[in-house]
Amino acid sequence: MHDFPSPNNVYDTTLTYSWNTGSTEPHFFDVPLQTTNYTVTVTNAYGCTNTDSASVMVIDNNPQTIYDTVCQGSTYNNYGFTLSAQETAEVGEIVRTQTLAAAGCESEITLFLTVVPHDIVYLEQTATDSLVWNGVTYTEEGTYTQYFNNQYGCDSTVILTLTLDGGIDPDPDPDPGPGPEPDTIPFGENDTLMIYLPNAITPTRNDGLNDYFCLPEVYRPLISTFEIKIYNRWGTLVYHATDKNFQWDGRINGKIYFNTVYSYRIDFEDIIGRPYILRGIITVL
Repeated sequence: MHDFPSPNNVYDTTLTYSWNTGSTEPHFFDVPLQTTNYTVTVTNAYGCTNTDSASVMVIDNNPQTIYDTVCQGSTYNNYGFTLSAQETAEVGEIVRTQTLAAAGCESEITLFLTVVPHDIVYLEQTATDSLVWNGVTYTEEGTYTQYFNNQYGCDSTVILTLTLDGGIDPDPDPDPGPGPEPDTIPFGENDTLMIYLPNAITPTRNDGLNDYFCLPEVYRPLISTFEIKIYNRWGTLVYHATDKNFQWDGRINGKIYFNTVYSYRIDFEDIIGRPYILRGIITVL
């Protein structure tokens, strides 16, 4: 509550008052809910005017709750809270409460801070004779390591075990004749269906190229049932489809997290009814 001006003052009755609130009294009471500017224009009997103003600052003393994240083992200094690297050494949630005082008012603030781990992800991938992963080409079998930042800005390590199988010819006949029709794969009862998928997509480049992770059309006529599940580094399911014509552009809840690695599992049956399981990684660039 504020009194403009004090009612104990003596006023010149020949003066008129005009407040920006609409009041015409020499003084009035107000209870602003937010910081408010007040202006009054005073006019005497000769028509001369004078204008003055005042600002009443309103400080919110209601409890506030803040949710934030920090990388494991990193210092945190935000919203008036300071935590050392030792305090964030363990993954989980930290709750801190403090009371801030300003202009005689107090406000209680509670921080719910989630400590995000530095992930180590182990993946396995099979390729024909080479694998392009995040712009790096690997031509030999082995174990390789790359480092990324997750959506929280925390370092993550991905360890890939690469196997090269050299490809399998679905038709071992040394004299296959004229060969298959374009964009088809010869497939028979004794053949094993080998599917090769890209290991990276680039939906953030806005060039219309390599925007989707999908099953190449040449394989689709050879598949009867199909299911794909894509997981983030924490093992959370972020995408699921049962349509072999699926297209995924890396979006999770409408947002693309670029420079992020996901793992996938595909369960399918070929047109003969034989089951397959295909695992791999896909990087969204």
